[in-house]
Amino acid sequence: MSGQHIKVLMVVLLLYGTVSGCSTMANRMDKFDRTVTAYNALIRWGDYQTAAEFRTKKSSGLVDTKNLKNIRVTSYERKHVSFSGDGMKAYVIVEFEYYNEYSPRQRKYIDKQTWVYNDAIKDWRLDGNLPRFGTAGR
Repeated sequence: MSGQHIKVLMVVLLLYGTVSGCSTMANRMDKFDRTVTAYNALIRWGDYQTAAEFRTKKSSGLVDTKNLKNIRVTSYERKHVSFSGDGMKAYVIVEFEYYNEYSPRQRKYIDKQTWVYNDAIKDWRLDGNLPRFGTAGR
């Protein structure tokens, strides 16, 4: 193989590696968006048990939904998203509007979520607990 062919082959391999690396990052970001949207929708509709399944093994444990059974979320909005330098951790701020069915007063709760990419399962997991409506962010 001539020197020119080797250079062309190296450029092709370098471009392939760059494109496939970008593709992997794009897939990870797409998965992030879908996962965070699904999780917050579950919170919105009061499916706290299913939402709890999005947590990391480290954060998992019993989920006390007794405090959440009278909470009705009326809306949520993702306010801010930032990623760690390596793109394996994400920080999300979500504002929930909710009320307790025994009180007509609508409240806001700011939920600071930390998401971690688990390379073994190729998915994002919440590193923390479910929102604690009624305890902060009033």
